[in-house]
Amino acid sequence: AAAAYDDNGDALLVFGTVSNEVIVYRLSRERWTIEKALEAPSNKTTSFGSAVACTGSDLTTVLVGAPDESAVFVYVPVTNASINSTTWILEAKLDSPESAPEARHKFGAAVAVDGDLAAVGAPGLEAVYVYTRHKSAWRLATTIRSSDYDYDMLLGGSVVGVHEQSFGAAIALS
Repeated sequence: AAAAYDDNGDALLVFGTVSNEVIVYRLSRERWTIEKALEAPSNKTTSFGSAVACTGSDLTTVLVGAPDESAVFVYVPVTNASINSTTWILEAKLDSPESAPEARHKFGAAVAVDGDLAAVGAPGLEAVYVYTRHKSAWRLATTIRSSDYDYDMLLGGSVVGVHEQSFGAAIALS
């Protein structure tokens, strides 16, 4: 299960394992209420929400990892003040930058966001991918790899992971 709080502690994201969604809760008058259920954009996204992160004092950006699809979904709220309503939109889908992404790479198994900077862990590749946002466009800025990573080896017709460190399994930005 995954969960994240906003900077003020009055908004919460919770991964809903049964329904493949991430629930956005708001604290109002000492009660938590559901604001929105962010649903997986496709039926094939079975790991949607296994990692979540948010930034800002009012959930200005939400990252939702889907490592089985080698993707991270970026959501932002759009507020209509005249009717006191918030709509959530999918701002971007960050796909694994690897030429042949596979579920075993676990791109999106860990996510972190701080303003216009996002980090996505891919422990199967022993990597963290750092993205920057300009307006609503996200671009890969750099890749950080474990210095101890030993690439998979072909032994007896089978691919074997050798000396994996799980680098990128947990990340944070501040």
